[in-house]
Amino acid sequence: MANSELQERLRAVTRHIPFRAGATLFNVVLSTLGRDGNPPDWRVSEGVAGYPAMELNVSSPFQRRMFYFPRAYWERLMGLPFGRFLTSTLQEGQVFLDIGASVGFYTLFAARRVGPTGRVFSFEPDPMTFESLSRSLRRNGFEWARCVNAALSDREGTMPFYTVTDGSAHSLVPEIERRAKRYSGQVPVRVTRLDDLDREGLLDVASIDLIKIDVEGEEPRTVAGMLKTLERFHYPKVWAEVRGPQGSTRAPNTYPRVERELRGLGYTPLQWKNGSLRDVRTHDIRGREDVLFRYE
Repeated sequence: MANSELQERLRAVTRHIPFRAGATLFNVVLSTLGRDGNPPDWRVSEGVAGYPAMELNVSSPFQRRMFYFPRAYWERLMGLPFGRFLTSTLQEGQVFLDIGASVGFYTLFAARRVGPTGRVFSFEPDPMTFESLSRSLRRNGFEWARCVNAALSDREGTMPFYTVTDGSAHSLVPEIERRAKRYSGQVPVRVTRLDDLDREGLLDVASIDLIKIDVEGEEPRTVAGMLKTLERFHYPKVWAEVRGPQGSTRAPNTYPRVERELRGLGYTPLQWKNGSLRDVRTHDIRGREDVLFRYE
């Protein structure tokens, strides 16, 4: 049986499995059989439960999990607080920025939700991940969504982007020495500020409704590089992944710096729980949390 036919038969079964634990075990087995690395093997993951189709490289362990187990991953991601918030708040015609887009789970959902009268701007620095993102947008015909192959920070230039083998937690932030083996390698990526991209004319819209930031520990510098843009667009909502003192080894306690920058503009930190918002205090943030910053 040809390799392509075998993959399609396997996926005909695995696409219905809702459990990610099975995806991890399945991926380990395929990795031991030498399915990782080059050359890229692009496959179309047809939409599940109404979500858009994706083009994924099944030579990449992370993207392979998404290809074989789309239901498990879409249900997981859209069931997280941000997925539920996006579903309940984003409307047709709105403008959404996805900073740290990965393969585009939320970008694709948002592009379908806002429709051709809205706009989506998506930022992803990793070259292979960006290739999947851009392919998926083209396949779905989402011409109103624009993706940029860059990391957003508070500086301009090229920096090493540290990569992990079996996951999506690539980062500009190096690990501490005792955990350095977590990273499998590094690639040079373009780093820029959102403020600079806006000054160059990238954000050709009248307003922005929501910005999502998930950049694996780089959040304080990403926010610092977008303050002028927030002011110009009259303070859109900002949803950011932040960390307390126990949030990670490579980037602990990012929340106070993000909160300080945004409070300086008049934002209030809130957490979205089960459809309602509550105030956030610094000591509430111990590990890794999502915080919604809303201009008051």
